[in-house]
Amino acid sequence: MKAKKLLPSIIFLLIVNLIPMYGALVLGWDIFEIVLSYCLETFAIGILHVFKMMAAGEGGALKFFMVPFFIIHYNMFVIIQTIFVVVFMTVDFSAMNNTNGKVDIDEGHFDQFINDVTTDNWWWFPIILAISHLFSFLFNFIGKKEYKTKNVGDMMMAPYGRIIVQQITVIGGAFLMGALGSPIGLLLILIVMKTGLDLKAHVKEHEEKNAPENSLDYDKILQKKSQKNR
Repeated sequence: MKAKKLLPSIIFLLIVNLIPMYGALVLGWDIFEIVLSYCLETFAIGILHVFKMMAAGEGGALKFFMVPFFIIHYNMFVIIQTIFVVVFMTVDFSAMNNTNGKVDIDEGHFDQFINDVTTDNWWWFPIILAISHLFSFLFNFIGKKEYKTKNVGDMMMAPYGRIIVQQITVIGGAFLMGALGSPIGLLLILIVMKTGLDLKAHVKEHEEKNAPENSLDYDKILQKKSQKNR
């Protein structure tokens, strides 16, 4: 699939991923709020991937095993990742702008902790990130009938590669920024790198190697597969 066929979802992706630049430059967001938003984005990716697996045209009864297994395994992966990020970012908050020292969350008041270390206007960004993935799901996966040629077994590990590369970049950048005192220039570079990785992963995810050169007629693809199996 050529990138131009993905143009609407690509434009949406680029606009959404550039929002943190506005947040950092105008709204006073720091690295914690942006990295936490990216962690929450991984939950949205997982939720939509469950629907993708259930809608897959190939797999049949295998879905009854693969979907629950993915839900458990993926959520363990993302929860551990998010806990790691939160713990790391709260070990020494002297590098952050919202507080002058360590943050105590031993009493379990996580909601109060989030309020203490974030601004009041950051929460809508992870929501918009989730909406951008929902748009791609409806526009590409459903609207362009990508689900018809997807196999639930092949889809099991699909989100992990994208997330691992993305989070290594984001978390690695967060470590560096924590050491350097969260300079705005490095934060903007981190945002651009994450956007580039998202764009590359998005185009790769929606490529269809079996598609006709000038068409997205998935019914023809399925018909050819059926004829080969006879």
